[in-house]
Amino acid sequence: MLHRVSFTTFVANKRVTMDRNFRRLVPNGLTMLNLLCGGLATLVAILSTIPGGGGAMEYAVYLIFAGAVFDVFDGLSARLLGVPSPMGVQLDSMADLVTFGFAPAAIYFSLMSRALGIFGLIAGGSRLLFMLLPLALLLGTAYRLAKFNIDTRQTYYFIGLASPASALFTCGLALGTVFKDPTKLTGLLTASPWVLSGIILLQSYIVWSEIPMFSLKFKRFGLGKLLPHLLLAAIGAPALYLMHGAGLWVIMLAYIGISLLTKRIFIEPTEEGERPAATGIEATASGPTEREPGDGPSSEL
Repeated sequence: MLHRVSFTTFVANKRVTMDRNFRRLVPNGLTMLNLLCGGLATLVAILSTIPGGGGAMEYAVYLIFAGAVFDVFDGLSARLLGVPSPMGVQLDSMADLVTFGFAPAAIYFSLMSRALGIFGLIAGGSRLLFMLLPLALLLGTAYRLAKFNIDTRQTYYFIGLASPASALFTCGLALGTVFKDPTKLTGLLTASPWVLSGIILLQSYIVWSEIPMFSLKFKRFGLGKLLPHLLLAAIGAPALYLMHGAGLWVIMLAYIGISLLTKRIFIEPTEEGERPAATGIEATASGPTEREPGDGPSSEL
């Protein structure tokens, strides 16, 4: 009888383990799709530098968008299935680094190549320096993701620009060059290698800076708490209408500005029993990805 009970317990435990491992395939599989999209976006963006390959940049942007969608659902599925894991968090951060770090850097590489062609900077040393500058964004994103995974302050807001938001800014500039921003503003920012260099360096700094940014998720309600979101919507809707896809970089720029102006609204003294943390596109996946304020370690989406 004792042997029969032991065997039954063993079989039951084995089934539970197999079921849990099978359920983990869902969020981890979504994370791998995020990684795949990021890798493909990087390759496509680099291919867009080849003569006649300008249209490829559009597809690089779409692949980043697809990766962001997978980034949202990997963490969501991990929470719904009850299988969040430390491995999922690390795997998600690696995928985010490729999709929101490598791929945007590759887009800047392509934009810089075009800008250098316009200005005719052929000298090897100068050209090489400009072409390597996009790697600064990759380094900044890597530092941010590593910091995000161990930073317990980001519960209801972000500290620094979330990597997905940073990627959206870059995608906006790319779409503005592909579809010709009607306002011509995108062209002014991307035509000069010097201006583009300044944008890359500033963006690389903001992603790992200590600047507080409000979460794009609705964690608290009330007119005061929603003011940053309402202001962003008021600016974002006209930007998308007037500039189409290029409006994304305006929205992200407004997001940074609104965060600076309204930080006293979304930053509050920690309530008793609460521990500060953060949220964003690097923060929706509870397994794979950068953590979102209020969700604990996870993703920035």
